[in-house]
Amino acid sequence: MRKQAALLGLTLVLLVSAVVSVAAEEPLVNLFLFDTDLREALSEISLQTGINIIPDATVSGVVTADLQDVPLEKALRMILIGGGFAFKKIDDFYFVGLPDPRSTTFSELVDTEVVRLRHATSDQIIAALPAFLSPYVQAGYDSRIVTISAPPAELERIKDLIQAVDQPQQQIEIQVIVTEVSTDFLKDFGSKMFSYSMQAG
Repeated sequence: MRKQAALLGLTLVLLVSAVVSVAAEEPLVNLFLFDTDLREALSEISLQTGINIIPDATVSGVVTADLQDVPLEKALRMILIGGGFAFKKIDDFYFVGLPDPRSTTFSELVDTEVVRLRHATSDQIIAALPAFLSPYVQAGYDSRIVTISAPPAELERIKDLIQAVDQPQQQIEIQVIVTEVSTDFLKDFGSKMFSYSMQAG
């Protein structure tokens, strides 16, 4: 019992230290932006953190934000979300663009995953998704397969929605009771009912 408790404690310490080290590796951003061109804001963050941030041709607009000790990826989300832009870390740099399937850089911004369905069909899944997520999901050659190509955050959201929809249908139990009644009984029952109604009248 003591060995299990010690092993559990050691595992927790290692997990916490791993999370802390990952957070420590991500540089912090300190920047005040007021109606700043988005590409210029990305350049400022890149200069401050020493990490290359490459925007594609679709990135444009202005941003206002006060970033104080904000981890890099959170800072990127904060300034990009208003324009519908996404980012993806590739090796040692970040690539930024519009995650539109019609864009030439779409494949660089997304992760792709094939999901095998257990209960629903691909058409049912696509019909159940919100309109802004359905372009990221394609029906496979098999009605039980869908392919998701989406930015990492949206990929997880889509998988959660698929899991919620891909559930077994509830079974409804119907009981039918069959009773056999003889014709003699019906005649006798009918005559008794008739005589009762005559007496009542």
